[in-house]
Amino acid sequence: MTATATAGAATATASLGEIVWDMGDGNEKVCAGVAAKGIPYDAGSHRDESPTCGYTYSRSSARQEDLAYTVTATSRRMVHWALGGAGQEGDIPLAESVVGVYRDPWGVIG
Repeated sequence: MTATATAGAATATASLGEIVWDMGDGNEKVCAGVAAKGIPYDAGSHRDESPTCGYTYSRSSARQEDLAYTVTATSRRMVHWALGGAGQEGDIPLAESVVGVYRDPWGVIG
């Protein structure tokens, strides 16, 4: 993503570095580069695993509080900014987290 303000000749370009997944079962999965961006879901593909960055739980969530694993995804991005003509530039690291749940109360996993 790039934003440009022509009056001050400033540019800012953001890039996704990685997504760190706290899977809620004591494990962490790091997806970087192309894997961090993911791929569109295709219901007809019948894939058992993600082709870019997947995770398989070893136990059902049936014995977890609320019958679910609490999953947190933290995206880490870098914004590079530059002030044209002024010769000034720099990088700003950004991180944002989103929390969700994964439920498998029927014990299908493991």
